[in-house]
Amino acid sequence: SLIGEVQDHQPVVNSAEPVVERMRLLRKKEFQGTLAIRCGVLAPDSAYGILEQSAKFSLGENLLALTKILAQPRGVDMLMEARPQALVSAESGPSELELRRILRNWVRRLVARVGAVKTATSPEAAQKQAR
Repeated sequence: SLIGEVQDHQPVVNSAEPVVERMRLLRKKEFQGTLAIRCGVLAPDSAYGILEQSAKFSLGENLLALTKILAQPRGVDMLMEARPQALVSAESGPSELELRRILRNWVRRLVARVGAVKTATSPEAAQKQAR
């Protein structure tokens, strides 16, 4: 049975992090509630393959693959889990919540800048853009 309709709504997905899209549900033009959908982009298997054989690919290709992996909904979680135990149990430094915020912002900046590195014409130009 039909619970309602959504009129031509396509969620906009930011590749830097997952977003929650809220859609109004209507039935016979009367508001029935909202539906929340968490949208995110998963990295293709080829991104993992590039990193597994990184020496065979350019800096730009490696950076693009890394960006695709880190921009996934669990990208920041992957970075947090990869920390050495000494950093996990350290009492000094930012809180876990603050560190997650810092990493999310870093991944956003990485995603925004990877295009310039990807289109660089030489390894030297790619390194300059990556800075």
